[in-house]
Amino acid sequence: MKNEPLFELIKGMSQTEKTHFKRYSKSHSAKKVNYLNLYELIGKQDEYNELSLKKELGSTHFAQNKKHLYLKVLESLRNYHSKHYIESQIYAHLNNFEILFSKSLLKPAKKELSRAKTLALKYERLSDLIKIGKYEGQVFKNENDLNQLEEHFKSYLKTTSYVNTSITIELKVENLHLKLVQWNKSIEWVRNDGERDELIKIIKSFSFNVNDNYIGRETLAKYYYAKGICSYLTGDFEHSFIEFKNQLSVFEANPWLKKDESSLVKVLGNISLLSIITKNKKFNKYKNALNELVCKDPLNIIHQDYLKKMIYLMFLCRSERYMDAANWLEINNRKISDSEKIIMEKNILYNEHCFMTFYKINAYLGVRNIKMALKIINNYLVNAKQELKQDTYCLARIINLLIHFELDNTDLLDYELSSTYNYLKNKKRLYLFEEILTRFIKKAINRNSNIELNSLLLDLHSDLEELKIHPYEKVVFEFFDFVAWTERNIIKLIE
Repeated sequence: MKNEPLFELIKGMSQTEKTHFKRYSKSHSAKKVNYLNLYELIGKQDEYNELSLKKELGSTHFAQNKKHLYLKVLESLRNYHSKHYIESQIYAHLNNFEILFSKSLLKPAKKELSRAKTLALKYERLSDLIKIGKYEGQVFKNENDLNQLEEHFKSYLKTTSYVNTSITIELKVENLHLKLVQWNKSIEWVRNDGERDELIKIIKSFSFNVNDNYIGRETLAKYYYAKGICSYLTGDFEHSFIEFKNQLSVFEANPWLKKDESSLVKVLGNISLLSIITKNKKFNKYKNALNELVCKDPLNIIHQDYLKKMIYLMFLCRSERYMDAANWLEINNRKISDSEKIIMEKNILYNEHCFMTFYKINAYLGVRNIKMALKIINNYLVNAKQELKQDTYCLARIINLLIHFELDNTDLLDYELSSTYNYLKNKKRLYLFEEILTRFIKKAINRNSNIELNSLLLDLHSDLEELKIHPYEKVVFEFFDFVAWTERNIIKLIE
C-alpha cells in the first residue's frame, strides 16, 4: 500500500493528542461531521485501506473530507502543543504586540514585547531577537524619544552582530555533524591510519573555543555529541564517554533543552552503552536515568525502549550470564521484533540494531542454541544494507562462518569461506582480524583430528588476545566476544 501521510499522522499521535483532537473537534462543531467518522475509521486500521474507507463512507466528497481531516489534525496538534513550544509562546506574545500596537495601546503592547524578549533570551531564540529588536525600534519611534532610539540602534547593531556570529557557529556545527554522517555512511569505525587521519581532519576543521560567549547551549550540546561520535568511531571509548558526559551536563544545566527528547534519549543511551564498554562504576546511574526518562513522542518511546532492552542484553552477555540472557530473550523476543519492524521501516537505529542482533547471537551461542543463532544471523544478512554499513556486515559474515563451524557444516562452510573472503577483499575490508579468522576456518575445515583442532583454537585464542589491544581491531570485540567463543569451543573439545 502506498505511503499515506494522513494515516501515518494519526497513527503517530499519542493518546493525549488523540483525546485533545476529539475534544477540540467537538468544540468546533455542533454535530458529528464526516471528517470525524473518517478519523475513527482510520484509527481502527492496521494498514491504510482507502477502498475500505470509501465503502464505509461513500466516495462522494471523500478527497475533500480526507484533506479537511488532515488540516484539522494539524490544527489540533498546533493548539495542543502551543503551550509547550517556546516558539509558539513567543509568537503569541509578538502577535499580541502587533494587535495592541496597531490599536495604539502602547503600554500593554510593550509588556507583550518584553515577555517575548525574556523568552527569546532565555531559550536562545536568535532569529526572534532580530524581529523583537525591530519592534522595539517602532516603539521608540512612536514615543518620539530620539535619545532612547539612538541607544536602541547601537544595541540593536550589537545584537544583530551577536546573532549572526552565533548562527554562523551553529551552521559550522551542523556541517560538522553532516561530514561525520557522510564519513560514517559506509565505514563504521576506523580500520587504518588513513581513515583515522580523515576523521581527525574533519573534527579539527571545525574546532573552536567551547567557552566562547557566541556559542549557544543547544549548539554546544551538538558539538559535544559530534566529538563523542568521532571518538567512538576511532575506538577511543574513554574519550567518547567524556564528550557524551559533557553533552549531558549541558542538558542538565539548561533544563529547557530537555524538550528535545530525541537528543536526550540518544545521549543517555550512548553514555549507558559506553559505561558498559569502559566498565564505568556509574553504569547503574546512567542506565536508571535512561529507564526513568519519560518520553511523549511515540518514535522516541520506541527508541528508548529498544535502547533499554539492548543495554540490558549487553550487560547480561558481558557478565557471561548467557542462560539469563537466553531466557530473557524468549520472554521479550516478540516485543523486540515488533520494535525492529518499525526500525526497519523507518530506516533508523542501525547501530543499535547491530548491537542487539550480535548480542542475541552471543546469548544463544553461549547456551549452545546454535540453530537459533543461525536463524538470527541469516535474517540479518538477508535484510542488511551492505552498501551502507560495510563493517558490521563484514563482521556478520565472519560470525556466520563461526556458526557453521559449530554446526560442522563442512561442505557449506567451504563455500561460505570462499565467498566471504572474496567479498572482504573486494570491499578492501580484509584486515588483521578478518585474516586471522578466515585463516582459522580454512585450517579447521582441513583438520585431520581433534588434537589438531584444539591446537588451532589455542593459536586463535592467542591471536585474538593480541587483537583486543590493537587500536584498529579492538572494536569488533565490542559487538561479539570472539575470545569467549574460542574458550567455549576449547572446553567443548575437552569434554
